[in-house]
Amino acid sequence: MKNSLKKEVKKNEKLVNRLNGYMFKINKVLTEIAPSSARRKSSLTQSERVLKVINSAGKKGVTSDEVLKALPGVPYGSITSKYSSLKKSGHIKIDGRTRGGASGKQQHIMWSEKNYAIS
Repeated sequence: MKNSLKKEVKKNEKLVNRLNGYMFKINKVLTEIAPSSARRKSSLTQSERVLKVINSAGKKGVTSDEVLKALPGVPYGSITSKYSSLKKSGHIKIDGRTRGGASGKQQHIMWSEKNYAIS
């Protein structure tokens, strides 16, 4: 019984590894396609698009999940990498306040400079 169980586990591990390889290839293709199709739709840079979403949130601010939802097809890393440069340039404010995200974890709230208010 133990040997047959070990064989079944080994077989399943091989299938999982094969599926993970396929998923990696699919995700790679999707991330290569999505940014180029998103760029064709807009002449704005990604930083400008992220800032536009943050501006549109008004005084309530916006979390990363909300920015991601507003920019479908743009990879997570492409969006989150823009925050630090926007913060350094003074376009956005992040002061430590948080709000729950889709995963249940707390996320920092971001405001555009013109909509930032200390409460």
